[in-house]
Amino acid sequence: MEIGLVVILLIGFSLIAFAIYMIGKTNRILGNIESMLDRAISGKFEETIYDESRASKLEAKLFRFISVNKISLNHMEEQRNQIQQTVSDLSHQTKTPLSNLLLYTEYLSEKNITEEERKLVFKIEEQTEKLDFLIHSLVKISRLENDLIRIHGQKHGLKEFLDGLYEMYQEKAREKEIHMWIESQDVWAYFDEKWTLEAVGNILDNAIKYTGIGGNIWIRVKEYELFSVIEIEDDGMGVSREEQANIFGRFYRSQRVNHLPGVGIGLYLSRRILSLEGGYIKVTSQEEKGARFQVYLPKTGSNNVTVSKACEQ
Repeated sequence: MEIGLVVILLIGFSLIAFAIYMIGKTNRILGNIESMLDRAISGKFEETIYDESRASKLEAKLFRFISVNKISLNHMEEQRNQIQQTVSDLSHQTKTPLSNLLLYTEYLSEKNITEEERKLVFKIEEQTEKLDFLIHSLVKISRLENDLIRIHGQKHGLKEFLDGLYEMYQEKAREKEIHMWIESQDVWAYFDEKWTLEAVGNILDNAIKYTGIGGNIWIRVKEYELFSVIEIEDDGMGVSREEQANIFGRFYRSQRVNHLPGVGIGLYLSRRILSLEGGYIKVTSQEEKGARFQVYLPKTGSNNVTVSKACEQ
C-alpha cells in the first residue's frame, strides 16, 4: 500500500515538474517572439545566431518576412515620391501657359473685333478655364488616391462654417435668382475646415448649377449621437434612382446635364475627402423633384493628424 502511494506521489511530482518545465519553455518562446516583434516594430530587428530549435527557425522566417516587406515598403515609398513629384511638376508647368492664355483672351476681348470674333474669344476663355479647373481637380484626385493629403481634423462649429459657405456662394445663387435659406445651429463636429469647405462647396455648387432660375436651396443642420449633419436640399432637376449609385464616380455625368459646364469630378472629391475624415454622404432624390444631400461629420476626432506638405504645393 505504501509502495503504491509512493509511486502515485512520484508520478504526481513528475507531472507537476513537467508542467512547470513546459510553462517555462512556453513563456521563454513567447518572450522571444515578443522580443522579436518589438525589435521589428522599432526597425532594429536582426537575426541572431541560428540553431536548429523551432524558436530559431521561427526567428529566421520572421527575419525573411520583415526583410521582404521592408523592400516592398521602400519600393512603394519611392513610387509615391515619384507620383508626388510628377503631380507637382504638372501643376507647376501648366500654371504659366494657362494664365497666359487667359491673359491673351482678356486682351483680345478689349480689342475692336467683330461680334463673331468676340464669340470665339469667349469660347477660348471658357475652354481654358475648364482646362485649368480640370488640371487642378486631377492634381487633387492624384494626391487623395496616393495618400499625399492628410486630413487635419479639429473641432469646429457648423454655424460659423456654414455662414462662410453661404457668403462664398450667395453671389452665384443671386445670378440665377435662386433663394438660399440657411437654418444653422450651434453644433460642433470634427473636420478639416479647408477640405470640408471644398467637399460641401462642391455639393452646394451642384445644387445651384442644377436648380432652375428662381428656384430654392435649403441648408440645414441636424445633430445625432455620433454625427453632425449638413443637409443641402434643392428643388431642381433631381437625380434619377438609377443614377444615384453613379454620381460619386470619377468623371460621371448624366446625359441630362451634358449641356451644362462641369467635368464630373466634384462629388467624387467630396466623398473621398469626407471618407478621410470619418464621415460620408447620403443622397435622396427623385427626377424633376429636387435632391437632398446629407453630409455626415463625426462628433469625435483626433488632433494629432497634420496636413502633409504635398497638399500645400
